[in-house]
Parts: sequence; structure tokens; C-alpha cells
Amino acid sequence: MNKINQKLWIGVGIAVLLLILIWIRVYSDQHFAEYWTSFQQQFQSDKKGLMLIILLLAPASWIIESLKWRFLLLKVQRISLWTAFASVLTGMSFAIVSPGKSGDFAGRILYLRPNTRWRGVIASLVGSFAHILVTFFMAILGFAVLLLHHSDWRILALFLTALILGLGIAFLYFRINQLNIQAKNRKSWWGKFLLALKVLRRYHPRDLIKVLLFSLLKFCVYTTQFVLVTYLFGSTLGFGISFFTAAAMFWIIMMVPSMFVSDIIVRGFVAKFLFVDSGLIQDSTAIFAGTYIIWLTNWVLPSLAGALVLLINRLFLKEKQGQVEGEEEE
Repeated sequence: MNKINQKLWIGVGIAVLLLILIWIRVYSDQHFAEYWTSFQQQFQSDKKGLMLIILLLAPASWIIESLKWRFLLLKVQRISLWTAFASVLTGMSFAIVSPGKSGDFAGRILYLRPNTRWRGVIASLVGSFAHILVTFFMAILGFAVLLLHHSDWRILALFLTALILGLGIAFLYFRINQLNIQAKNRKSWWGKFLLALKVLRRYHPRDLIKVLLFSLLKFCVYTTQFVLVTYLFGSTLGFGISFFTAAAMFWIIMMVPSMFVSDIIVRGFVAKFLFVDSGLIQDSTAIFAGTYIIWLTNWVLPSLAGALVLLINRLFLKEKQGQVEGEEEE
């Protein structure tokens, strides 16, 4: 077996394994059939317009992330929007089956040339950094709104924690282009990683602000989708309080390690604490259903699509492996 065919079948094997792992992840959850059946039943209700908006917001979120990823890669390697889109979906496939979604960058860099992949990893980290900063900022607003409705020392503690850490993260984020690290051994993987860090110098403050705007737009789309899903299942809570409480919820979910606990279990626990225990709502059905459906439409479905895209790419486009549009910028 020659080297090209060997890489082809390794790629096919990875794609098939991802499909199996994603299916096991979903099928093993005891609430899958219950909430998915309830979601399907909404097609028979008078809320078809709301259903359509919810479904359209999911790909809108993926496209925004693809635009952000493509923008980040302008400092590394030019790619088409379609390649960026496929890269993002494949990244989600790796993320959903890895501890703490740490495998996202591994899926994304599969679509880059081999000599730019380390810099692609750094670009992916910049995007993640921006997402974290936006989540902190929105959570600060969320906890502030919650404190106006419910005086609880735990919410106050979370507000102060988010505020202090958020300021520190913002300080570091706008100084990442000033990082200066020298790599002594450029042949080792660590040396290559340190060498790739030099790409950070190419991200000027205006670039970092644009990445933040992409992240903010995606966050707003994602959170709006969550609120609309809760309305689909009967929530009557106002949009503003629902939106900002959800923003606080997403921050806690991000901060709680889910390496050893099912992500959906963490989401359900946090949703109960913020929406039910705070007295905002009495019936938790809409919130629990919302967290689960958002997980399905924004993680499970794109992850399956990403694994399929990778499989098709390896089976039918092997001659283009490692090649994308444009030339690497030195």
C-alpha cells in the first residue's frame, strides 16, 4: 500500500470512528427519545413559523463561525468559505467526542496544508480565546440582570468571579500579538509549536476586535435560538431576562469541567439552578428541553455532518488532500 492510499484509509477510518462515537454519545443518553419526540411533535402544532426560525438559526451560527475561522486563517493560509465551513463542522465532530471539547482544533487543521497546520492551531486558539472573552462579558451582564430579579449570594459571587477573571482575560487577549518566544529546537513538536506562536504578531488590535465581533454575533444567535426553543415548549419568561440568564448559564457550563460528566447533565443542572431555583420559572420542562434541543441542533447534527464531510473528502477528493486555495503568507 503506497503512502497516499495509506493516508486515505486512515482518514476514512477516523471519519467512520467519529460517526460511531457520536452515535454512541447520543444514543446512550436516556432523554434522547423523549425530547426528540417532543421536538418533532411541534411540527404538528401552530408554531411552525417559530420552528423554522429555530432551525435556520443553527446553520446561521455555523456560517458565522466559518467566517470567523476563515478570517483568522488570513494570517496563515487563504481558504474558501466552503472549506472553512467543512473545517468547522469536522472540528465539532472531534470536539463532541473529546474531553472538554478539546479536539476542535484537530478536526479543523485537517483541511490545511501540512506546513501551516501548527499556525492553524494557534489561529484556532485565538478564536477560542475570543469566544471565551465574549462569554465572560455576556455572563457579567447576565449575572447583573439576575441580581436585579433575585438577591442571592451565589449569583453575586459568580458575578464578581466573572468580572475579575473577565478583566484579566481582556487584558491578555489584546496583548497576545506582543508575545515573543524563541524556539531553540525547531524540529521537535514543541519547537514547532513555539515557532508557530510567531503568527500571533500578525493579529493587530483591529483584527482582534473583528474576531470578537464575530464571536459576539455567534453568541447572540446561539442564545436567541435557546430562548426561542424554550418558547416552543411553553416558556412565558420575557425575552430579555431569558437571554441574559441563558448567557450566564452558558458561562457556568463553560467553566464547569465536563470531562467526566455528560455535557447534557451539566447543562440541565445549571439551567435548573439559574431558572428554577432563582424563582424565574416554576415548570422546568421548557428550559430542560431547550438545553437538550440546542445541544442536538448545534452540536450533534453538525458533528454528524462534519464526520460525513470528512468521509466524503477522503473517499472522493483524496487528490486534493492538504491543498486549499491561495498561497501561504510568509
